[in-house]
Amino acid sequence: MAHHDIADENAELGNSPPRRKEDGPPRRASLDSGSITIAERAHELILRGTKKSPTRGMKPSQWQATIHHLHLANLGLLGDLDLLRWAPGLQVLYVYDNRLTSLNGLGALKVLTHIYANNNDITDVGFEAPPSLEQLHLNGNCIELLTGLQQAMSLSHLDIGGQRTGSVRVERESLWGIANSLRSLTLSHNGLEDEGLAQLVVLQNLTSLDLSANALTSTSVLSQLLFRMPHLASLKVKPNPCTAKPKWREALVIAGASLEEVDGKAVAAHERAFLMRLAAKRSGMLRPAPRQESEHMVGAGGPRAGGSVDRRPANVNAPYEMEGPGGVVVDAPPLVFGLRRPLPSSSGAGNFRNGVPQ
Repeated sequence: MAHHDIADENAELGNSPPRRKEDGPPRRASLDSGSITIAERAHELILRGTKKSPTRGMKPSQWQATIHHLHLANLGLLGDLDLLRWAPGLQVLYVYDNRLTSLNGLGALKVLTHIYANNNDITDVGFEAPPSLEQLHLNGNCIELLTGLQQAMSLSHLDIGGQRTGSVRVERESLWGIANSLRSLTLSHNGLEDEGLAQLVVLQNLTSLDLSANALTSTSVLSQLLFRMPHLASLKVKPNPCTAKPKWREALVIAGASLEEVDGKAVAAHERAFLMRLAAKRSGMLRPAPRQESEHMVGAGGPRAGGSVDRRPANVNAPYEMEGPGGVVVDAPPLVFGLRRPLPSSSGAGNFRNGVPQ
């Protein structure tokens, strides 16, 4: 569609900026004039986002109720999405690459599962997400505080990377609302600093975390977070200031017992085993395992000269025992989130997972 055609259609839908006097009158009278109703504007917007046409004799409201997917990307849409209230059956919405400032109106869509609203001008989502929402993509907007996820108990994927404000936080109640369901979180390109990691400790079921291109300086603080995430399998962290330090990857592999890859590079089982043994040895938590005295150690006539038994390992692959809590030594203080609320779980108030005080 030509650029001028899009501008004309936006004017019809009430989405264009105010016209200058020299632009001449709009093609249609304004909403206040009564020549086009909100219902008609909503019908036109929904028509633009689907290839599905009403069948003969079908009322607009009946047809709108059958719409499950809407493709409204890159149409120059402004403002919010209040007109989409007229599509109550909507499940998947593509509105990326527009000029939206809010997602107001989507709260009325009770079966909505996926929202792709990347690269807009959104400063506030402006709606309360329904329990059905599974994925929310908001990369490349202007959000400082993400709200409205208190009831989004099915949300598994959240992308809030690249906010043009330079930073983003998740509202406390929203964070607790998604704590049990969230599996994938993207926070890249947000200027996130070490203290910003503390709030993430409640996300105990995360399997994928993208922290790349932020301002993280302490491998130790990040290790403390990984130590408290029992299911995290994939981590992206480069580039950050902490990744310029020596042995940063080794420190994260030791702390993240469930990590399978770091920045796309697989964590091999033998790599983790070696690093765990090395860390334990350096911390003084490693000692040789007791061995049975054999004939070649004591000889036929008893212990070797000097009355002692040689208990040194025969080679570097000999078994070792590790003392202490899993051999993981960390020197940073525990992460503390909020006012020490218990993690959301079925274990009841006051019972914490992984010993994490909240």
